[in-house]
Amino acid sequence: MKTKFFKVFSLLLFTALIVSCSKDKDEDTTPEDALEGSWKISGITIIASDDTETDYYTTLKAESPCVTDLTYVFASGKYTVENATSCSTENNDVLAILTAPGTYSIDGNSFTMTISGFNVDGEISGSSATISSINPLDLTSKLRITLTKQ
Repeated sequence: MKTKFFKVFSLLLFTALIVSCSKDKDEDTTPEDALEGSWKISGITIIASDDTETDYYTTLKAESPCVTDLTYVFASGKYTVENATSCSTENNDVLAILTAPGTYSIDGNSFTMTISGFNVDGEISGSSATISSINPLDLTSKLRITLTKQ
């Protein structure tokens, strides 16, 4: 009886030890880890002053299919845009902004990108990030860009 009790007790103790020693992935993830890596544009919305929303991503993809190839790589406070050379930014202010490299800082789930001296704010939520800015096309509406982590 003691042998059986000892074996069951040992098995329970071993199981408790394994469970308590396993790492929780969420504890090891920092805000920097959440943003670092490769991201692709999954949406661009123009929000007019009357809060009307327009899907600009569909229009931009039709005009400049290269926008689907853009990959943003965030690492160590800087980001680069891969495949940017396939896009012609001539006479297209939005593409010029979308293909410009820059720097970023992060504070919790919020981050700020600095593009050509201008700051643009963003929020991270899981594998999605949303960037909000004044629309460079008219300076009165807002531009919301959604990125999806790859």
